[in-house]
Order: sequence, then C-alpha cells, then structure tokens
Amino acid sequence: MLQSLVNLLLISQRANIQAADTPPSNLPRLVSFQAGSGVWAQGVLIDSTGKFLVSSSFAPPSSVQATLREGGNITLRTVFSDPITQIAVLQANPWNVNQAGSPLSVATPQEVIGQRVKIIAQDGVSWGEYVSDQRYGLIKPANRYMPLGEIRMESLPKRIGGALVFTESGKFAGILGATLESIQTTEHNNLAKTAPAQKRLNSTQFGPQGLLVTYSVGLEVLDRVVEGFRRKSPSVSHPSIGISFRNSKGGGAVIASISPDSTGANAQLSIGEVILKVDSTSIHDALELASLLFRKKVGSEIVLTIRTIDGREVTRKVKVGSL
Repeated sequence: MLQSLVNLLLISQRANIQAADTPPSNLPRLVSFQAGSGVWAQGVLIDSTGKFLVSSSFAPPSSVQATLREGGNITLRTVFSDPITQIAVLQANPWNVNQAGSPLSVATPQEVIGQRVKIIAQDGVSWGEYVSDQRYGLIKPANRYMPLGEIRMESLPKRIGGALVFTESGKFAGILGATLESIQTTEHNNLAKTAPAQKRLNSTQFGPQGLLVTYSVGLEVLDRVVEGFRRKSPSVSHPSIGISFRNSKGGGAVIASISPDSTGANAQLSIGEVILKVDSTSIHDALELASLLFRKKVGSEIVLTIRTIDGREVTRKVKVGSL
C-alpha cells in the first residue's frame, strides 16, 4: 500500500501537473455548445468536412447552435452515435473547408504513455498524465469489456465527463467518460462494458488536492472510431467472433455460447471448449480474452489454441468478424 502511494506521488511530481487557463494553439478546431441546463459540451473537429466528435451523453437529439474556439457560430446535428464506445459524431452545416484548421491525429501509445496531457473540460483546462492504455473496464449500456486509457490529474474540474484529452503536441488522446471498475462478472462477450466517469483515490492528498483517476477508451479503439466517423456515411465496425465465454477453473476461457452464422460458428468452435491461446498469447481468464479480442482488426485472422471437451489440444483459425 505504501509503495503504491509513493508511486502515485512520483507520477504526480513527474507530470508536473498544474492548472491551465486556455487550450494550446496547436490543437484541432474545438467547439462548445449547451447540452442541457448549465451544461456545456466540448467537441473536436476530426476532418475537413465539418465532422465533430463528442461524448454521446451530450449528442443533441436535434440541431444545436455551437461556438468555435477561434470565434464564430455553427449549427451541429447528430449524424451517428456508436453504442459500443458511447462516442458520437456531429455534422456542421453549412461548413466551409477553410474553417478546418489543423487536421486531427490520434496519438500512438509511444507518443503519450508516461507523458503530460491537456484535459479540456466544460469548465476549465488542466494538465494530467497518461499513465497506461492497458487498463480494462465495462462499457454500459453495451455491456462490453474494453481496453481503457488511464489518466491521472490533480486539479479537478467540476464536470469532467466528455472532457477532451490532447498531447502537448496537439494529438488527440481521449475523451473522458469511462471508469475502471472492480469486475465481478464471470461470463463475457468478446467485446467490451461503459460506465460513468471518474473516481478519487480514497482521500489521499498530493499537493493541494487529491489525485483524480479518469479513463478514456483505449487509443486503438479511439483510432478505430475516428476512422469510422470520417467515412461519408459514418459507422464503426468493432471486432467480434460471435461467442460469449466465462472463466475456466484451470485457466483460459470456456465457451458459453456461439451465435449462429458467426465466424466462431464457421470455425466449428463448440460450447464447453476452453480457449487457451490467441495466436501466441496465453489466456488466463475471460476478461483477458475479451480485451485481447477487442483489439483485433475486423477481417484479420487469428489462431485459437483450444482444449476440446475430450481433453485434446487443437488449433483453429478464426476470421475476425464485426458486430
């Protein structure tokens, strides 16, 4: 416990976390709009055609007037909301391509892990540190397991849900609104679950405030969403092999159900078989399998090492489908 607290203190000191008043000038176009009584949402431009990414919690049911950070007003309407990640894309109309500014680029793990990040919330801008993209949590209402990025910060905006996260160089690193929970579920789909937004680490104090731990969808998932939203008709294809599974007592994950006509069914997987490996990665439990499968690309092929019901160890090639 003491070592954990020391590690957190070092993280806070290394990040030199401090409050800031205004977003840096190297960011993509940002927009704000009223999403409810006293609630202002933030959005970020993802391409030159006027598409803005926001948390689905703030996506308007109809058109809404919004203000660009650089000045000027635009009208936004919701085009698509991804039910898995709870991220939505809004379209500005009319939109002049000359308003696009700097193109949005999603950060890679190498560019952001262990580095300072800028958190732009509804009521202020703060610094934090992007600690890891290897956390896992539950995304509701989709009830799926998903890789999450963990971000720690000292200053606490009053409203942090939907806050945008950027690297110091202006690359997009996340949208806050998911938390890593204690996972008690024993049966999982091969995707992910969304939960509400934040938690404090007990009452431990570092500097003037307690250290806040927040979460965003993982970087690979974020990149997938952005690329899907950039399509002429926005959509997102998340990976699935059409099975659900639970922990196996001897390690691995035992198949609990298989969807008809899924890629798992086509690969002749059977209920009761235990998945021991995905490619060369050993599987210790169902959560690990769910999170690993969620990182795979739709259309790719994986090799599952399986213990059959009669105890044989075999391999089967499975194509990764989509939901």
